[in-house]
Amino acid sequence: MVLQTVADFENLTGVDALTTAETKLIAACRAGEVCELEGGERPDTNTAARRIRASLLRLLIVGGSDSCGVADRGVSLIGGWIVGELNLDFAKGRGFTSLINCHFTTKPQLISTDLGSLNLSGSKLPGLFAQGLKVAQGVLLRDGFHATGTVDLSGAEIGGQLDCSAGHFYRDGEKALNGQGVKVAQDVFLSDGFRATGTVDLSGAEIGGQLACLAGRFDGVGGNALNGQRVKVAQGVFLSHGFRATGTVDLSGANIRGPLACSAGHFDGNGGNALNGQSVKVAQGVHLSHGFHTTGTVDLNAAEIGGQFACSDGHFDGNGEEALNGQSIKVAQDVFLREGFHATGTVDLSGAEIGGQLDCTDGRFEGNGKNSLAAVRVNVTESFLWQNVKMDNGAVDLEGAHVRDLVDDLASWPDGVGLLNLDGLTYDRIATFTDTEKRLEWLQNGAIWNGKFYPQPFVQLAKTLREQGHKRDALRISYVAEKIGRTHERKQLLINPDGTIKTGVERVKANLKRVGFALLDRPLRAIVGYGLYPFRSVLWLALLIVLATIPAHFAWDEGSMVPNSGPVLVSSDWLEVANTQNPAITWSLTDPGKDWETFNRYAWAADLVIPIVDLSQTAAWTPSTERGPVGYHLWWGRWALIIFGWIITALGAAAITGIIRRE
Repeated sequence: MVLQTVADFENLTGVDALTTAETKLIAACRAGEVCELEGGERPDTNTAARRIRASLLRLLIVGGSDSCGVADRGVSLIGGWIVGELNLDFAKGRGFTSLINCHFTTKPQLISTDLGSLNLSGSKLPGLFAQGLKVAQGVLLRDGFHATGTVDLSGAEIGGQLDCSAGHFYRDGEKALNGQGVKVAQDVFLSDGFRATGTVDLSGAEIGGQLACLAGRFDGVGGNALNGQRVKVAQGVFLSHGFRATGTVDLSGANIRGPLACSAGHFDGNGGNALNGQSVKVAQGVHLSHGFHTTGTVDLNAAEIGGQFACSDGHFDGNGEEALNGQSIKVAQDVFLREGFHATGTVDLSGAEIGGQLDCTDGRFEGNGKNSLAAVRVNVTESFLWQNVKMDNGAVDLEGAHVRDLVDDLASWPDGVGLLNLDGLTYDRIATFTDTEKRLEWLQNGAIWNGKFYPQPFVQLAKTLREQGHKRDALRISYVAEKIGRTHERKQLLINPDGTIKTGVERVKANLKRVGFALLDRPLRAIVGYGLYPFRSVLWLALLIVLATIPAHFAWDEGSMVPNSGPVLVSSDWLEVANTQNPAITWSLTDPGKDWETFNRYAWAADLVIPIVDLSQTAAWTPSTERGPVGYHLWWGRWALIIFGWIITALGAAAITGIIRRE
């Protein structure tokens, strides 16, 4: 028997006659009133006072019949036990459909149903199949709503809110709430006691207001806890203040015009990413702070953030993987990893572009044997603050990074070679420069990476210090860079390209090269400081002159200095005094000697060791090898003095004219 009108139901007799609840519901629908059964509490048992057939309920929802028209208000039922399948596929309801605190024995079917509103708050049902549902106003699945199977709203269009606050959705291992492609004109609330066991899928959804999951609990049971891939939210997304997720929260490709607020939220990736925000676009800030906690990677690779990225007091545990992946992230304002920030696993900001400052003050970074902070090629428009940072079991890689101002303290950097890579780091200003020698330790640690020496960190600091007026400190740093670099080059001669140590003939050849290297390097270092201290050569020349003056003085007193002229030595005047104790002094008193170049020990020494100066002393006087031991040794030693004089003078001239000086 097909029941097509309300009258058909009213004419039933016997066991099929209307129940007390059905009679009451029909009367309420005629009057446009709310039908509250037995106090309105959700029934635990099937009684006549609560039982309503789904077929009658459907008839009333779509407007009743000629014998019983439903008022424009629609159907408002509280506390009913719905028997049978409520099938509203492709139907259009009249007014509001409010089925509060009802118990459904069979999953309702609402495929492409058109309703004014849908309120199932407090109701219990074995799932809901409502693909393509159209609701002019809101859908309320809140205040104790309980589903033991998938609630499927995929493709639905909701003109008001989708409010699931304090609703419970259960579907172990599958989707608890399927909202793929749903369009909600206003807000979506999955908060204030909301609980899902199974994935909540909002991928591709369009939300005209905010997505609020405050104090909501999401358990993906081995899958995603919340799938918001490519979701579009006109206002903010709030996964904060008691929000808990077990399983990945996936917002990859999402477009959020407000903030992404996860403060005080707890995210457990259950072995995978805790929060996947790859390529997410957030018009305002991203807040993973003030008690935010994750177990699993927070992945914001290639994300675009229009405001701040704040992680202060956030705890990021990568669970053996990266703690925070911000590769190629773009942040319009500041990035805060400070004041209670704690990462266990790598924080990777490689390729990031930060429009404000990167502030890591008071942060804690544990690399678990890998990089604690990887900021390769990061670009920070304002300051990079690295002060009072706690480092543990990890390295810092700043290769190719650029910051405007470097504000640090040396104690915050990792201590030891191979734990800091400063190669390519550039900065316009260093705000905390105080001690050259301590800063040199920082440079030495940061200039050797993977066993290779990089001079750029020294060059960068020297350049910056010169521009800030610390020229003497800049020279010192450049000098040490040359010294360390050349020492490292000599060491590398003993190492094969594959990293092994050379042996046998190759090692002998390498050692010979090292000796030659040292013979060239040591004079450059000692005499002109690799061209950075050219006037050292003047001191060396002065020392050399002193070394030449002393034997010249004693050679003159000894009588071992003679005119440096063959004609003079064979002249009668010289021969007359040649056999005296000091012929040079005696001869100098004669008329021919008075006209000869007067001997001056200081001038003679200077003339000997400075090749570019001609004082006529060495041309006039020379030591004799036959008149005494001082003269003998001076005659042979002058060659060494001349050679050293040439070397020192040449290096000094080259350094002063800038030929070998490196900027």
